[in-house]
Amino acid sequence: MIKVSRLMFCVAGLLVCSLLFEKAEPTAPKVEAPSAGSKPTPKPLTEDQQLGRQILESSEAMARGLEPPMRSYSLLQIAQAYVSTDKAKAARLLRDAFTAAVAIPDDKDVKDTKSRLEQPILQALLPLSQSDVEERLLQADPGVRKGMSDAIVHLYADKKQFAPALELVNRMTAEDEFPYGSGASLIQAMPAEMDGEKQSLFAQAITSYSQHKHQSVNVHGGGLVGMVTRFSASMPPKLALEAIDEILKQSKESNSDEASITMSSEQGTLGFSSFYEYELFAFLPLLRQLDESRAKSLLEENQDLAAKLKQFPEGVGSLDPELAVRRHELQRQAEDTIDSAGKDPVQAIAQAATLPASLADNVFQSPRGHVLETIAKINVKNHPAVARQAVDELKKMAEDLAPQAQVIYLASAADLYLQLGDQDSAERIVSKGFKAAEALLEKDTDADDPNLALKAWWPSADAYRRFIEVEAKISHSTTANILKEIKDPEIRTVESIIVARTLLGDPPKGYQITRRKRVGDGYSTTSSSCGP
Repeated sequence: MIKVSRLMFCVAGLLVCSLLFEKAEPTAPKVEAPSAGSKPTPKPLTEDQQLGRQILESSEAMARGLEPPMRSYSLLQIAQAYVSTDKAKAARLLRDAFTAAVAIPDDKDVKDTKSRLEQPILQALLPLSQSDVEERLLQADPGVRKGMSDAIVHLYADKKQFAPALELVNRMTAEDEFPYGSGASLIQAMPAEMDGEKQSLFAQAITSYSQHKHQSVNVHGGGLVGMVTRFSASMPPKLALEAIDEILKQSKESNSDEASITMSSEQGTLGFSSFYEYELFAFLPLLRQLDESRAKSLLEENQDLAAKLKQFPEGVGSLDPELAVRRHELQRQAEDTIDSAGKDPVQAIAQAATLPASLADNVFQSPRGHVLETIAKINVKNHPAVARQAVDELKKMAEDLAPQAQVIYLASAADLYLQLGDQDSAERIVSKGFKAAEALLEKDTDADDPNLALKAWWPSADAYRRFIEVEAKISHSTTANILKEIKDPEIRTVESIIVARTLLGDPPKGYQITRRKRVGDGYSTTSSSCGP
C-alpha cells in the first residue's frame, strides 16, 4: 500500500508540474525601478526562473514520496539548485538526502549505490556546514568516511588548524590506515617550528604502513612512496631509510614476480618484471643520497637496474605508464587542433576528421566529437558560419556512434543549432533524441535483462535529461508533454527536477551513467562519469 500511495503522490505532483508548464512560455524578466532611498534588492527572477522555482518546489514534494535511493538522489539535485541562493535550505535538503541514503538496504542488486550517493551529498554539504559532515561520518559507508575525513584534514591544513587535523588523522589511523595523501598535505602546511610534529606524522605513516599488507604499486607516486619522495630530504636519514626499507620489504614479499609494469617517455621504454624491481628503481636515486653504500650493494644484487639507471638517472621522474602516454598524445593532438581554430577554423575542422570518432575503452567519449563541439562553441557568436560547419560535422559523426555516445553529441549539436538561431534543426534532432531515449529505456527495463543500477544513472535517464534541457529552452508546453510521456514515474520526477534547474539557469554539471546487469551468479557493471 505504501508504494501505491507514493506512486499516486508522484503522479499528482507531475500533473501540477504540467499545469505550471502550460501556463508559461519563455519570456524576458520584468524589472521594476527601485524607489528612492530603498535598499538594494536581489536581481528579479525572470518568468522562466519563477516557473523553475515553482516546479522545483513541486518536485521536492514528489521526491519525498520516493523510495530511499531515488529520494536521496532527487533531494541532492534539488539542494544543489539552492546552494547559491539559500544555503540554509540547501543544507537542510542535503541532510535529508543523506538520511535517505543511509536508509538504503544493503542489497547486492544495488551494491555501491549507498556509497555513491553518500559521497557527493557529503561533498556538497562540506562547504556549507563542516560540522554537519563531521557529525555524520560514523553513519557513512567506511570508504566514504575515509574519503571525507581525508577532505576535512585537507581543509584543516589549509586553515592552519593543526590540532583538530592531527586528532582526525589519529582517529583515521586507528580505524583503518594512515591517510597518506592528507597526511602529506598536513606536513607540507606545518611551519618550520613544528618539525617535531612533522617527524612524528612521518613515523606514524611508516608504522601504519608496516601494519597493513600492500599487494600493488602506485605508479603515480601516491601513498607512503609519495611521502618519502616529497619529504625524505627534510626528515632524519634514519627515518627516511626506515620507510624505504619497509616499502621494499613489502613489495619483495608481495608475490608479484609475474607482475609487469611498462613505462615510457621520450627517452625510451622500460619494463619491470615485479613491483619490487619497479620500486627499487624508483628509490635508488634517493638511496644514493641517503646511504651510498647501501645503494651500491642493492645495485650489485640487481644488475639489470644498473643499465636502466644510466638511461634514466632520476628514476621514474620522467616516466608515465604507456596508456597515459597514448592518452596524453591524443589529448595533445586535440588541444593543438582547438588552438589552431582561432587562426584557421576551417582547417581545424578538417584536422578534427583525423581524430578517432570513438574510443574502444570508453564508449562515452569521442575525441573528434569533443574537438568539433569546442570549435563550434568558440565560434558560435563571432563566426556563425564556421560554427555551423562544425555542428553539421558533429551531427553527421554522432549518428554513427554507439547509442550512449550518440545522445551526448546529438544533444550538444541540438543546443548549438539553437544558439545559432536554427530552431528547426534543433527540434528535428531533439525529436530523434527522444526516440533514442525511449529505445534506451526499453533496454533498461527489459524484464529478462534489467538494468539494476539506480534509475537516475540509467543511460535512458541521461538521454532524456540531455534533450529535455534543450527542449525546455524552446517550448514549455512541448516539454510538459514529453514529461507526461516518459513511462517510468521515478525518471519523470528526476527529469522534472532537471527542467526546473534548466529554467533557473543552473543545470547539473556532471552525471553518472551506469548499467548493472546479472551475469550468471554475479554482476557486470559498466559506469562512466561525464560532463553536461
